[in-house]
Amino acid sequence: MNNIAGNANILTRIGGNYLDARLIGGAFGTVDAQASAGLERGGFSQNYLIGYRRTDAYRDHADLDRLNLAGKWFYDVGSTRIGAIVRHSVAHAQEPGYLTDADADTDRTRSYAVSATDGGTRRIGQYSLHLDADLADPLALSVKGYANSLHDDRYVRYSAGVPQQRRLTEEWQYGATAALHYHPRVEFLHALMIEAGGDVQVQDNKSLRWLTDRRTLTSQTRDQDFGLTVYGGYLQAVIEPTDWLKITPAWRIDRVAGDFTNRLAGTTAPINDYGTISQPKLSVAVTPLTGVTAYANYGRTFQIGAGSASYLVPPRTTDLAPSINEGFEAGVKLTRGRWLEARVALWQQTASGELKRRLNDPSGDVDNLGRTRRRGIDLQLDLKPVRTVALWGSYSHQTARIVTPDPATPSQAGNLIDHVPQNVFSGGLDVTPAPKVRLSLWGNGQSSYELDPANTQGRYGEYVVLNAEVAYKLTPKIEISAQLKNLANERYEYVWYDGTQRLHAPADPRSLFGAVRLTL
Repeated sequence: MNNIAGNANILTRIGGNYLDARLIGGAFGTVDAQASAGLERGGFSQNYLIGYRRTDAYRDHADLDRLNLAGKWFYDVGSTRIGAIVRHSVAHAQEPGYLTDADADTDRTRSYAVSATDGGTRRIGQYSLHLDADLADPLALSVKGYANSLHDDRYVRYSAGVPQQRRLTEEWQYGATAALHYHPRVEFLHALMIEAGGDVQVQDNKSLRWLTDRRTLTSQTRDQDFGLTVYGGYLQAVIEPTDWLKITPAWRIDRVAGDFTNRLAGTTAPINDYGTISQPKLSVAVTPLTGVTAYANYGRTFQIGAGSASYLVPPRTTDLAPSINEGFEAGVKLTRGRWLEARVALWQQTASGELKRRLNDPSGDVDNLGRTRRRGIDLQLDLKPVRTVALWGSYSHQTARIVTPDPATPSQAGNLIDHVPQNVFSGGLDVTPAPKVRLSLWGNGQSSYELDPANTQGRYGEYVVLNAEVAYKLTPKIEISAQLKNLANERYEYVWYDGTQRLHAPADPRSLFGAVRLTL
């Protein structure tokens, strides 16, 4: 709902009979243990995961202790599958803080005394119920319900010029999605699928902040309680007049509701009147030759503010409109059996009023960049020239600019959007010279980015990082490996500008890890 650059969907195992365990140890006192197991009998499947990580980390005052637990239970009866997923994570971590320009060059492990009591606890829970059913030969139903919980309690001090803060975030997010898929047989079409669906997302969030002195509360600066509901529906068709042409039109509408309470001030505010948000989409794919697909996509979606920015909070007296994101992509995909996959695409996305990060001040409002435009080219290659060699790589070039800035900052017209590198790339090589041996070399990198919308603080963030791994199978079920991260000992970091100075968070240098993995 608040993303502007896309999202990632990670699919994990359901079912199977297996035991998969891995133990990693190495640099900075790091110990990482994971074990997952699957058991499937008579249509009932169970999957479990436990993971624990402990590290002293590269920086001083950066210890981390984290436990992850997960379970999946699914039951298949006839053409119906029902299931539940539960995940829980709890982490305790220290925070080393940021470094000045000078110390980022000369003393990268340092943590200033002002950060000595920084750190906190984060607990995350994810719970979901699933139903997938074939109602009839051409008709299928998919329904999911979920609840996510977040408890984030941290103490943080960015520099000696500002006091320490306690930041407490308590969130519950509930939702449900449902979709019907209909596959009618139409004599004059190669294939047809019609999908209708909808979803509702409900949030009950609290954001509290205090000024503190070494974790002792001195005064409260924020006590916000806000609810947000986004609900909508869509209709989509996948039309295939022939086996070489696929046309996918779709239309979605959304509505937003909610209310906001500032408990410190004793005031309330309604949600901005965003109205009914209309979002058409269209995709066309043509396959003139086997393994060659040319495609074009057009779509519109939206973004609203995070936190208090979604509400009509004084002194604002006029409802804000949603930021409408409109984009297109055109490209070609090439596949040749299992040995070649390649893609090239050109794309552009505009936002009518891009909303940036949530502000750190007590209001919790967000920055408004104004109208923006992002355009670029994506290249992707997966190549397996022989059975024992796999080569992959990707490259993206993007230019992200402020087209029409916020009226308060007219000088930013034409500036680059901060913290967006123009070039991002990754690649790797996997070689299996013998049945028991696996060699891997991979890396990723990016070009530099601007630190602020004014483009006055220089460009930072450029890096190229290489990693290598050697693995050997002691037995068919036991593999040992050694991994060298940041092979060339690249000095790189995340950098941001707080309005008065540049602040640096250095990344790890060259580091060695060993692992043993058991699979049954």
